[in-house]
Amino acid sequence: MAQNKLLPAIALVACASLGSFAAAPQSLVKRLDGSTIRTTDIDSTVTRLMRAAEVTGVGIAILNHGKVAYLKAYGFRDKEHSLPLTADSVMTAASFTKAAFAYMAICPAIRATGESRRECC
Repeated sequence: MAQNKLLPAIALVACASLGSFAAAPQSLVKRLDGSTIRTTDIDSTVTRLMRAAEVTGVGIAILNHGKVAYLKAYGFRDKEHSLPLTADSVMTAASFTKAAFAYMAICPAIRATGESRRECC
């Protein structure tokens, strides 16, 4: 059951990479298509999706040109004991990382064809 709750969180990370642990705050984060997104929009999207998917904790990392552009932890690593998720928290994604990587790789290709797909971020 707990692994099922991780799937939306990992998909969200994949989606955001095409989104605080401890990185320097930035008001805008650059996307792959060159547009920008406000960090407040990232925060509100993550918290909304966490609530909808009933996810306890999520870590988001967005890299631009090999450097961390945005890094933040949301929620709890142990909800029962009210322990927050932090930069030092260890999470496992198991084999779902393969699907997340494939998703990140295919979405830009689909967008390049001009097709609009709701499934792709």
